[in-house]
Amino acid sequence: MGNQPSSDKSNNGSLSKDSPLRRSNYFRKSNFRSGGRRKKKHASPGTPTKTGSLRSSLKSSGPEKKTSPELINGPVANRFHSDNGRMSPRKLEPWKLEAPPDTGGQLFVKAVELHCLTNKGFHSTEEYQTKDLIIRRGQDFQISVLLDRPFQENTDFITIQMRTGTVHKISDGTLVQIPMVKESNKNSWNATIKSIENCCLTLMIWCPVAALVGRYRLMMKTRVQREGLPERSFIYEQEEPIYILFNPWCEDDAVYLSTDVERKEYIQCDTGYIWFGTAKQLRKRAWDFAQFDEGVLRCMMFMIESRVKVASRNDPVKVCQILCDVLNGHNEYGVMESRYNNKYSFATPPTTWNSSRRILEEYMRTQRPVRYGQCWTLAGLLTTMCRCVGIPSRCVTSFNCNHDTEQDTTVNVHFDSNSNQPIENLNDQSLWFFHVWNEVWMTRKDLPHGYDGWQALDPTPQETNKGLRSIGPVPLNAVKQGHLYYPHDTNQLFTSVNSFTTFWTCLEEFGVYRNMTVAQQEDVKGQSIFTKQPGKSEPEDITNLYRHPKGSKDYKMTMQTANELGIQAVEERNGEQIHDVIITIETPSDVVVAGDFDITITMHNTSSEERNVDAKLLVFSCFYTGVTKARCKEELLAVKLKPSETSSSVVHMAASDYMMQLADHSCLKIYLVGTIEETKTKLIAQSDMCLARPELEITLKNTEGLKADEIFFAVFHFMNPVSMTLTNCKLSVDGCGVEAVKSVDLPDIEPFQNLKTKMKLRLIKGGHQTLIAGFTCDQINNVTGYIELDIERLV
Repeated sequence: MGNQPSSDKSNNGSLSKDSPLRRSNYFRKSNFRSGGRRKKKHASPGTPTKTGSLRSSLKSSGPEKKTSPELINGPVANRFHSDNGRMSPRKLEPWKLEAPPDTGGQLFVKAVELHCLTNKGFHSTEEYQTKDLIIRRGQDFQISVLLDRPFQENTDFITIQMRTGTVHKISDGTLVQIPMVKESNKNSWNATIKSIENCCLTLMIWCPVAALVGRYRLMMKTRVQREGLPERSFIYEQEEPIYILFNPWCEDDAVYLSTDVERKEYIQCDTGYIWFGTAKQLRKRAWDFAQFDEGVLRCMMFMIESRVKVASRNDPVKVCQILCDVLNGHNEYGVMESRYNNKYSFATPPTTWNSSRRILEEYMRTQRPVRYGQCWTLAGLLTTMCRCVGIPSRCVTSFNCNHDTEQDTTVNVHFDSNSNQPIENLNDQSLWFFHVWNEVWMTRKDLPHGYDGWQALDPTPQETNKGLRSIGPVPLNAVKQGHLYYPHDTNQLFTSVNSFTTFWTCLEEFGVYRNMTVAQQEDVKGQSIFTKQPGKSEPEDITNLYRHPKGSKDYKMTMQTANELGIQAVEERNGEQIHDVIITIETPSDVVVAGDFDITITMHNTSSEERNVDAKLLVFSCFYTGVTKARCKEELLAVKLKPSETSSSVVHMAASDYMMQLADHSCLKIYLVGTIEETKTKLIAQSDMCLARPELEITLKNTEGLKADEIFFAVFHFMNPVSMTLTNCKLSVDGCGVEAVKSVDLPDIEPFQNLKTKMKLRLIKGGHQTLIAGFTCDQINNVTGYIELDIERLV
């Protein structure tokens, strides 16, 4: 429905953009929800009562004709839906059968039909769970205007305006004047007449590809130029907003994707998978992006209107950069606060989240950063935010990522020469077991040719850049070629994916470590990057997009280019000792938390002489950031090797050695530090492993022939794998096609006992859906399960 009469003046108040008053006003129901009604004033007998706002300005002194209430409140004016003010398409026909009322020759707009279903179908926005009109720029959309009399092209004039934001100016695009033309021009806003049927005027409005992304209001101004008739203008305002998004289907848009498979995966897919663990032990967890949820859309419009400058709202590079910065809760207006130390008192642990919708709902409710998240939760959120506004996006996971340095590709690890123990206060750098960031697809008109395509975005950097706590968008080709002079923060991403480890031995003298010697340098093993394959639930290795194969000619040229631009590479190090004993550490890949396993250490003597090795095996529990949490096991080894001999040793790890020391993602780091007696050469080897979590099984009942908006039952089964009672157990369920369910409290689970619980759920959306469940307790976290199902859509 249209708004009540309002002033032409723009809101130029002195309120700050982020003031609490303005922020609270934004969330009023009348501004947010479709169909929200404002309290109407009782009309006087001579005042038109209409669904839209009507204002009249007298420009001549001619006599004014009174309009009888029957002309406005008659049968024609009441032929609309009472719930949302839109005209029913089935009730358009009676207009042709009635004679138009006499209003003295003036022209009134009674109502506007936005044809939401039809327009959404043409603009690929029918999945959004809102009744409001959502269109994509670079396309036209259809509206029908109900007038009080037939439209005369020679004497009747209609001016259309679209407004966005709080201050409306033609100069910056927040106020758009849409002229009526005979032929459409794709370079600017314009409207053409599609048909005139009695009192119904159907228009096609072209939205140019340079339009600002955001929430708009439609306004129409009518006037008549006819001899002997007073010149008046009447203004109609449409209350329901119109949302304009980026358009991956339009070749002229910077976010254009050429294939349907890519658009379906990176725009329309509302659930996906995020990879974690190690490169040899890939694990995945399902994530509910929910970019079509009505609350998510409203949240995105709030962020764009309150944080993105008007001049940047049509540029996907700037929009991504600001959204990435807003996402990180480093200030009071951020969406989510990150924490990595396993201390989450009075807040939600990061491993509990499975849905972007839940996080954004809490943010909108509290208007404070949600506590707590980690890199993968923020990456899931950023994927939701970008896809919601029409920017193709995906989550990518980098394993063995050097995320703590900016100008050096080397991670330095220091050991005490006497005790063979790592020196914690010197080891301020670490390789993350995994780090998750985002990629967005766009053309870079701000850069030379050759840097279009996937751009990296990281919402969890270690440093700020120009006041923004974000990395990117960085062209992947710039990282691959070592062109570090291109924006934004290419050098940080380059060091993350091109890493080396240098092991140092240090001798302590009078409480100070001196005589630091390079014991060993090695390429980081397993440093690779994965994402989800389009249309499948399997991982795709995309390491080749970030760097050339290590050791190749192109890779060496890239490293040389990076060195010339200030990146210190490992080739500049020297003093490494020569090793004639090669050590490898092998661990099983299918170990579940609370299970025993064996560590196999293999030593190979490459020399022609006998070698005696004294070594110490150290096993640490770690946060996934690589930071040590606690020591789990320590064992001495003494190995005698004949010339060219290979020897293997096995160290047993019991569940009791590590269970009480594990951090969020059950990461273990294994070191073997030793000395060759004959040459006094230090030997250092390391290996990482990530233990698998117990399974949460989901089975469905009564799903045959299931349709949207119907009830079904899901049975959840979990077995306690540890020799202790699990307390404070909770179960949560998410999924775009399933009505959100709050966490359900479960009884305590005794050691090695099974828990089976049934939950009643309701589907709110048809099609291919993913049901995601999460289980948490005081002793074990990060337990998730998922099941895919196909639901018949409602016609």
